[in-house]
Amino acid sequence: TRRESFFLKKGWRDKLPQLDKPTKTREEDDAVMTIKEMAENCGWKLLAGEEGTDAQVDGCYIGDLLSWVMARALSGNVWLTVMGNVNAIAVAALTDVAGIVLAEDAALDEAAKNRAELQGIPVYTCPENLYETALKVAGQLGQGNG
Repeated sequence: TRRESFFLKKGWRDKLPQLDKPTKTREEDDAVMTIKEMAENCGWKLLAGEEGTDAQVDGCYIGDLLSWVMARALSGNVWLTVMGNVNAIAVAALTDVAGIVLAEDAALDEAAKNRAELQGIPVYTCPENLYETALKVAGQLGQGNG
């Protein structure tokens, strides 16, 4: 797949004890859009991973502790963080999030940019803080007033 991890052997995750990861639930009438559409509506700037901008977003996860995100972010979430390093790209690939948004104009380092391009993981930036960005995402998905 386009999101196979460069860093870890395929199948390693299946050997780990199962964590109490939340199951995704979604009402039939909830909004779903591509991350490209959401980015355009929210005014985010694409830094890397244009190939993956057709990924559908149906939720949001906020966090900077990579192990915590790896255990809890769901496939299809847009991940809001300030972590712009290559390890964040690896976590995005493992969790199959729709993409990463770096809040407060956090930097994406060169190695991370190259890895995101290679794996087709969209990485955006925005000037707002994580709270303001999450409100925008919720508004786009019909879950708030953003």
